[in-house]
Amino acid sequence: MRSPVFLWFLILPSALMLIGKLAIEGLDGLIFFIEALISTVSNTISYLRIMALSLVHGVMSQMIINTTGGNPIAIFYGPGF
Repeated sequence: MRSPVFLWFLILPSALMLIGKLAIEGLDGLIFFIEALISTVSNTISYLRIMALSLVHGVMSQMIINTTGGNPIAIFYGPGF
């Protein structure tokens, strides 16, 4: 069974938008709906990519700080300095 969040926040708004576009604009509304759906998926994937890069940046920064013992000089010049 699907999650109610999936139903209320993804399927229902998409179905309402499709019905409204078809009722008002006809076949052109279907094309605009597909374009909006592709755009939404593309933007979501892009934001997930940015979130993943941010997470990796935080983890790598924490690893460097832990490796150098928090010494600011060693962070810039390396742990052997």
